[in-house]
Amino acid sequence: MTDSTVSKSIQQCLRPRRQLFAATRQQKNVFFYHPGYQDGHNLLLNLPALDAGGIHHETARIACAILAACRFDGYLSMSQNGPKIPDRPDDILQHKKYYFCIEDDIKYPIVPSFDNFQCPDELPESWSDDLAPIEPGIYRDARERDDGCRITGSFLPTELAHIIPQAQSEWWQKNLMYTYVANPDESFDAKCPDNTILLRCDMHKMWDDNRFAILPKAGGWYTHVLLNSTTTELEQEYHNLQLQPLRGVSRHFFFCRFALAIFAKSAFLRQRIRRKLVILDRSGSSKVREMSVDEYKELINLAARGTSRSTSPTKRPRRDEPESNPQDDEFSHVDVASEDELEDDTEEEVTRGRPRKRAGSPIMPHDVDMGAPSSPPPKRQRLTDTPVQPHTPPQSINAHVAIVGYLTTSTSTKAASIEPNLVHRRLIVRNYGMPIYKATSRSALLAAFERYIEGHESLHRAGLLDRDISINNLMINEDDDNPSWPAFVIDLGLATKESREAASGAKGKTGTRAFMAIGTLLGEQHSFMHDLESFFWVLFWICIHYNGQGKATGPTEFESWNYETDNKLVRSKAGTIGDESIFLKIAEQSFN
Repeated sequence: MTDSTVSKSIQQCLRPRRQLFAATRQQKNVFFYHPGYQDGHNLLLNLPALDAGGIHHETARIACAILAACRFDGYLSMSQNGPKIPDRPDDILQHKKYYFCIEDDIKYPIVPSFDNFQCPDELPESWSDDLAPIEPGIYRDARERDDGCRITGSFLPTELAHIIPQAQSEWWQKNLMYTYVANPDESFDAKCPDNTILLRCDMHKMWDDNRFAILPKAGGWYTHVLLNSTTTELEQEYHNLQLQPLRGVSRHFFFCRFALAIFAKSAFLRQRIRRKLVILDRSGSSKVREMSVDEYKELINLAARGTSRSTSPTKRPRRDEPESNPQDDEFSHVDVASEDELEDDTEEEVTRGRPRKRAGSPIMPHDVDMGAPSSPPPKRQRLTDTPVQPHTPPQSINAHVAIVGYLTTSTSTKAASIEPNLVHRRLIVRNYGMPIYKATSRSALLAAFERYIEGHESLHRAGLLDRDISINNLMINEDDDNPSWPAFVIDLGLATKESREAASGAKGKTGTRAFMAIGTLLGEQHSFMHDLESFFWVLFWICIHYNGQGKATGPTEFESWNYETDNKLVRSKAGTIGDESIFLKIAEQSFN
């Protein structure tokens, strides 16, 4: 065989280089507006017009509905007060400008960020199983379940891609996303197999960059490109590309991933005017608020910084008072009141909803304004090392209950006229104990609980209900040189007389959510038995979350107890203790 013959054979096997993708000639967008604000300040979002020069109607409508707190009854109109457009869900919108309207609610509130978004229990009809089927999965691991990349069909380097990113694990817990899978007990974390699909590496990267979404269209699952590109590659190769069959995953996950991309695109808060927004409070309840530019900028900044939450649950706020995080610091806010003041204030607060009097500013270990004397004091001569002693508890109450209320201070008229921050005062307090989860041993922990229950019994004999048994209200003192009690209960801010509770018939739910008794969550009249059950839930929480003296193990699947609705929390707690074998299995897997 000659060299020329060899050369000719090779040439027959070679292929020419691929043509470069053409530059995008025109980057057209479709704009969607809020009808409740003036033009120029009402843009919700824009989407690239890649569907034959327009945008898929239902995709655009659902994107707007997501921003409006999942108002799937909303519709698109050509004007602020106009009728619904006649286009069918799978039609292509050809105009440049549309308004997303909700009947009888022209200034509907908008969700400011994904952090404030709640996964809806009911998805829109276009996302239903009939119109967007997902096959059941035989294998849970996506590597076995999926035959290659779900988008390209490629078997070249692939990797597991999370539908809801791991970075949203806290959001996952708050929204109980594990309830949308076949095996919730194996899906408490965003890393669960039900939240993964197999993607080629480059597609995974573009999905994480919100370059496209995966959503239903015309009875199937398709990619939808969300960003214009400088070339036609993304549009030509991947827009409206039908996926390989999806198996063993939840449509709710894809819906929330679509929402995540839409919030990243929304321009609603970039127009610097006052907005009506839907936000979540610390209990997980949604609230509608009018917010200034500075207020919602701070809200978004906090979400972006990903502020950490402690493993201690959040408490239901007292009426008319902002909720605050409990502090573990030995120099934290200390409130002291006499037994008479506590009883009077507690009764009035419970029956009338009147907030208790407080000092003009929090008591801190440094620089506190508490009123000014007639002349400024010399520097460093107002310091006292005398500890503030709590008042002696009433004789009818066991010494294992420390009554701690609020310190009230009065400011003279003369002091009020003096420029603030000119008086340096310092309050030194003594550490009388530490929270129960910092107990040094199991025996100390259990001995403390025995004392708490004795104190609880003494409260009951005195006719008082604590109504707020929680992990930061149970104190332990293992220091032999500390004159404090070995174990005691603090903060009776929500306490009331049993006779008054029964007489009023009030069924107000008070306490810290994770420790509230099942009956309390169901709205039963609060009794001493409910408080007794709360001690059990505190002990359960400590066993789950702490490994040794104050050593937190990190977030667990039980964090959702801080945010679940009352009914869901009832089901969660009843499911935990309703069957002995299930409880023992949970204890074996989760207790430290």
